[in-house]
Amino acid sequence: MGAKKVLLTGILVTSLLPLYVGGTVKAESSLTTTEGIVTNLLNSREDKIENFKNISAKGTAFSEQAVASPELDYLYDEALNIIRVMEETTGRVLKDFNMDFKQTSSENIENNTIITGELTQTIIWEGSDEDTALKDIVTITVSDENQVVTKSTFPKSAITGDELVKKAMNNLEKYATKNNEIAQKAQEQSYSKKAGIDIMREEFSNRLGSTTDSIVSPAATYTFNRTQSKAYALTYAINNNTQYWTFENDCTNFASQVLNAGGIPKQKIVEPYEGMPNWWMNTGAAGQWLYAVPWVQADSFFKLIRSTDTIHGYGKPGPEYLYEGDIISYDKGSDYTMNHTAVITNRDTPSSPLVSYHTTNRKNVTWDFYIINTAGSVIPYFTHIL
Repeated sequence: MGAKKVLLTGILVTSLLPLYVGGTVKAESSLTTTEGIVTNLLNSREDKIENFKNISAKGTAFSEQAVASPELDYLYDEALNIIRVMEETTGRVLKDFNMDFKQTSSENIENNTIITGELTQTIIWEGSDEDTALKDIVTITVSDENQVVTKSTFPKSAITGDELVKKAMNNLEKYATKNNEIAQKAQEQSYSKKAGIDIMREEFSNRLGSTTDSIVSPAATYTFNRTQSKAYALTYAINNNTQYWTFENDCTNFASQVLNAGGIPKQKIVEPYEGMPNWWMNTGAAGQWLYAVPWVQADSFFKLIRSTDTIHGYGKPGPEYLYEGDIISYDKGSDYTMNHTAVITNRDTPSSPLVSYHTTNRKNVTWDFYIINTAGSVIPYFTHIL
């Protein structure tokens, strides 16, 4: 791997820029300042990612050390575990890893300095011009008395890396079988019955016995451009488009923007009819943001793309049938209500395509990472957009 750089910007002193992992910080006095301590912590994470294979091999013995140093909890580090899952399921190989920490605030509370900022972690792959990235708000607490980090909130996975990899490999095998295609179709039928709408305008695989594609041309007039939708998604997966309002739960708002950028027009009429409901967002005369519910709400969005003429989406039995710009909706809790939305943004490995989404902002992670990193049951629904 080449030299790595931890970019530290914002309120912290800028004289430390740039800092290179493995190098020597010239101003040794800075190592005892809050800024220097935070920089050392970020450098430690760089080293950890670079040597993740050695870390993984240490197994349970390392877990005890992690408990003693919670800010360097290797086993549950989300960025590290995304790398592990992607290497195992897609064959990618880590080339480089970079971090950019932009401080947004700093405050002193009870002899502690609490630093808050935006941490962007970028994973670069061998032989690929498309990276993977994570963006999170993190806080780092530094003891003013001992000048050490006592707490940090780097993104953690719900389970260990070994458990995530095992679940991901199980999904890879599961969605390669005909039996799962049948099960997925049954799941869609159950949703239709529960929701009281027909979402079954699908074109399932010929392996189920179909010999023709049962596709109907959309009533809505548009030409969906997958190249444009992908470009938009990769541009704004990590850094939100300031031309739109950002919600606390922003995944469906982001997915709607992606489809709109791909050429699907907003639908806004005074009296929308049942078969072609409204789907839009814009600013009102007073500057406030206005929108139709399906633009921002995951379950309403799913129903719109599956059962109306505003957008024509078709059910598919698994991730390998999706293309860039297509949609995966996730039912957390198996209660027939969609809770999360993601967009396909890379199909280099068709059996395990990559998705991008908001809340939290992730770019080019495996399609099932949300599933394997969420406690309880999560059922995916795969939609091909025409």
